[in-house]
Amino acid sequence: MLLILSAGGLLGAGADWSLWGSSTIGDAVLEHGVGGDTPDVTRSSHLVLSPGGHAVVIIATVVLIAVWTKRRGFNWMIVRALASGISLGLASGVAGVAGYVLSPVVSAAGDAVTGLL
Repeated sequence: MLLILSAGGLLGAGADWSLWGSSTIGDAVLEHGVGGDTPDVTRSSHLVLSPGGHAVVIIATVVLIAVWTKRRGFNWMIVRALASGISLGLASGVAGVAGYVLSPVVSAAGDAVTGLL
């Protein structure tokens, strides 16, 4: 969820591309699969991480890659977790509460750590 709240860069662009893909697939399933309309489920105001929050996202990404490569073989559980977090990061319902709560906490923690450095 923090990747989609990133303001830009390669990580933010990758998360934006993943969000676009999952949104397109969801729209196609709703419209062509069951004949429904596409509802607007995103929040009206988007949260953006502070520079310290971006540092936390970079550190978390490095740790995630280390865990991903440490295990033997390709782990699809991490890919599914990334896709679901990116897809639900901007949701306005109960599923998006984690993104709404995590953004200020991660930004404050990152600002505190970068302030100490």
